Amino acid sequence: MRPGRGFGRGTGGINTERMNFAPGGTIRLDDSYGELNIEGWELPEVEITVIKTMPYDYNQSEATKHVNGIQVMTKRMSDNELVITTTHSPPKTKGRCVDRIPDPCST
Repeated sequence: MRPGRGFGRGTGGINTERMNFAPGGTIRLDDSYGELNIEGWELPEVEITVIKTMPYDYNQSEATKHVNGIQVMTKRMSDNELVITTTHSPPKTKGRCVDRIPDPCST
């Protein structure tokens, strides 16, 4: 990566969603985009944190347009099945999405 092209312009904010989720359940990711971190934890729930950023060399209005085009949606299919879908509009948006998902551990 050349200087000045690092990611970090956080124009999309940080969104966190939390819901009950059974240990040993299935999380399906449809069209994941960017960086994804999944961690195990002791709680019987899942927490999804989405951070949307753009390269530093984009102006504020252009960066906001691209970042707002990235949408992350969750759909709970049952107590132990969750679908997380990422959509991009326009399709070739240059933003970056970082998803952090702590997942209940099966012990």
